[in-house]
Amino acid sequence: RITILVLAITNFALFAVALRLLFARERRTPLPTRVMVDVGVVISCLHVYGLATAPLKTSAVEIAAALYVVAAALFTWAALSVRGRGFKLAYVPNSPRVIFTGGPYRWFRHPLYLSYALAWIAGAVAAMSVPLLFTAAAMIAFYVGAAYREERQMLRSAAGDDYRAYRRQAGVLLPKSLLLGDRSVGSV
Repeated sequence: RITILVLAITNFALFAVALRLLFARERRTPLPTRVMVDVGVVISCLHVYGLATAPLKTSAVEIAAALYVVAAALFTWAALSVRGRGFKLAYVPNSPRVIFTGGPYRWFRHPLYLSYALAWIAGAVAAMSVPLLFTAAAMIAFYVGAAYREERQMLRSAAGDDYRAYRRQAGVLLPKSLLLGDRSVGSV
């Protein structure tokens, strides 16, 4: 139980630190962003509580631990790759001039969102909890909505043509190379 709690708290702490250190600051944070962050804090607490109190099965905890480790590793890799590049929080308007395709962005268009989703799913798996599965689904819905909103913004930006080409190479949350054979994507 202690191990799974430490893994969950580590993931949520990484996400919280990124809010302050990774993303470009805005004068006014849009309402959907504030709601997503506030709901995320509440759901993080529910997940930790669920993990602390639910009966745990060894096989489920092992799967969840692996998901938490993958989530933290992917998040750290993506965060280090984009640090200082002016990435913005979800739902903040953005018109990039260049598309970043380095690090895990080579294979996934939204590796940060994927890492968040893996962490939420891990909690539900560890506790084998339907309520935690619903909270995971709610958070994943925020990320999917944000991802598609960002994609529309990028397609309308000065880098729209580059983004169209990038979409042909990198999957939204799964690498296209796994599904379609290996295709190289350059790094900007």
